[in-house]
Amino acid sequence: MIPYAIRNLVWHLAACLGVCWAVGRFSSEGPVYAGFMAAFLGSAYLLAGWLAYLKSIGTDLVSKLKGRQPPEVPYFHRKQKTRRPLLRLGRKIHTIDDDLAETVNDQAGGIPPDRRHKIDAACYAVVGLMLLVLSLL
Repeated sequence: MIPYAIRNLVWHLAACLGVCWAVGRFSSEGPVYAGFMAAFLGSAYLLAGWLAYLKSIGTDLVSKLKGRQPPEVPYFHRKQKTRRPLLRLGRKIHTIDDDLAETVNDQAGGIPPDRRHKIDAACYAVVGLMLLVLSLL
C-alpha cells in the first residue's frame, strides 16, 4: 500500500514538473507562464483529490454527472443466471457467480477500491499543494 502511494505521488509530481518545465522553457515569458501552469495544475489536482475522496465514501460525482449506471450483467447472461425449473420440481436452482470484484482487486495489487481511492485522494491533494506552493516561488 505504501509503495503504491509513493509511486503514485512521484509519478504525478514528475509529470507535472515536466509540464511546468516545458512551459517555462518554450514560452515567451518563461518563469511567469510556468508559475501560472503550476498554479493551474495544483488547483486541478486539488479538485481531482476532492473527487477521489468523494468516490471513496460512495459518492461518485463524475458518473452521476455523466448519467452512467453501474455496470450490470448483460441481458443474455441474466437469463442464464436464474434458471426456472419448469417441470423438474426436485432440482435445485444453480446460480452463476459472475462477480468481477476479485479480478479488479488482483489488477490493483490487492488493494481494495475504497482504500485505493483514499490513497489517490491523499496523493492528489499532496501534489496539488506542492504545486501551489511552487507557483508562489
